[in-house]
Amino acid sequence: MATCWKKKILAPCIALLACTAQSNPKLPLERILPDMLQHLQHARESLESQRWNQTLAHAELILLERPIQLHVDFSGVAPSHLTQCENALLRATQMWSDALGNEVRFEWCDRPEEADVEIEYTTPVLWNGAPVGGTIEWKRRVVIRGEVAEASTHAKIRVGIKDPRGGDMPEAHLTHICAHELGHVLGLQDSPEEEGVMSRLNLSRPAREISPAERQALLRFRTQAKELRIQALGAKIFSQRFF
Repeated sequence: MATCWKKKILAPCIALLACTAQSNPKLPLERILPDMLQHLQHARESLESQRWNQTLAHAELILLERPIQLHVDFSGVAPSHLTQCENALLRATQMWSDALGNEVRFEWCDRPEEADVEIEYTTPVLWNGAPVGGTIEWKRRVVIRGEVAEASTHAKIRVGIKDPRGGDMPEAHLTHICAHELGHVLGLQDSPEEEGVMSRLNLSRPAREISPAERQALLRFRTQAKELRIQALGAKIFSQRFF
């Protein structure tokens, strides 16, 4: 009986919170990857069904607020090219940290099994048989064990170290490639536009900054995840304190 009353009392509260969040004006999220939008939807559904821990886990998967662990394999890089490769990755991570107000941070780890993102500098890098600047594969999931829900993100990035003529890829181009693939880790799709790091690499004019549109798209998306997290935390505390 207590559980029944608990649901009757909490349900209108959660419905009000959900309506409040959905009534806020939101710009389109067409720049966000479909699988990340699914996690946002799962967070909403979990909130409405009072599965607070699952809401929190889906929000955590979107926000990635703990330091993202990177393991980098430079073994395929010539000593003369190593500094450029290192600088490009440092610049790319700093670009994203700055764009998101340091909400996202990156750290280096020594063991690939401990990494959230594995990065390999190599050649050739192919996609559907054609040479490209970089590729990424990722797996994002929320693992549920009883009342416990845990977010898990793992990605593998390959960065091409040779330009189409066989020379060393310049640092500015490597920066664009690294920032592009890390943008996928954070949730952005490829962009058909010419500006920004999520655009295709233009060998004559690589992107040097996160575009305002890219930044705003991620910030809007992350704001929605934060709102759901706040609602889930509030409802969870209320439930534990009064029931």
